[in-house]
Amino acid sequence: MESADFTNTEWNEAAIKAKATEALAEKADAKVTSVSVSDSTAKITLRYGYSEATATIYTPNDAAAQWTAHIESTKLGSTTVPGSDMKYSEAPDIQKAMADGYSAIWAAKTEVDATKALEDSKAALLKVVQDYVKFLADTVYNKGEATVIGDKSYTVSETDYNTAVTAITGAENVAKVLNAYNTMLSAQTSKQHPYLTKTEAKAATYKRPAIMNTTPALFARRSLRMRLVHRKPLLKRRRLQS
Repeated sequence: MESADFTNTEWNEAAIKAKATEALAEKADAKVTSVSVSDSTAKITLRYGYSEATATIYTPNDAAAQWTAHIESTKLGSTTVPGSDMKYSEAPDIQKAMADGYSAIWAAKTEVDATKALEDSKAALLKVVQDYVKFLADTVYNKGEATVIGDKSYTVSETDYNTAVTAITGAENVAKVLNAYNTMLSAQTSKQHPYLTKTEAKAATYKRPAIMNTTPALFARRSLRMRLVHRKPLLKRRRLQS
């Protein structure tokens, strides 16, 4: 059994015949008598001595193109994560899911395998987006605690959070996942921070891009460290006043 790899530009009768001939070069009595190409399938007729056989090879080029089209349809590469400068497609897990999809599709040896790899990749990408957006929702909700940004504090109600999570985890496509999160954000309530002056509030403001660009565990550590650092001046002032 001989093998050969083909690029997109080599998927034509002449290039396939040349590759097959090269692969059979060490077989003195073997030669390629004909090649026919139809869409993603090519048939090669081989002669070895007095025997003749037909080999079929397949390229998952169409499935790969469908995967590209699916990725583009999600708009993950053009949609910015709220509160950051990052596109959703830049999140490491989402990037990996996209790349893994291509790897699985190009590894397919038959049309059936390629179709399954395509559908599995779509499902895997949706799950990764759901997990990432759920993390963002958890971060913004902050267990019901207010998040200080500038001289205002923002709060998401438990009802709005639970509604968003239910919609995110039950969404059938990426668009519904992102819409559920955006709906939750639009329902946030805000008010002037009751304890900090504008100068102090500005110093205590969380850097939202950093929040969106990190893992849950690392964010938790950063958040705790930031809170400890920014509470010290406030505590000192209160002690002096007392």
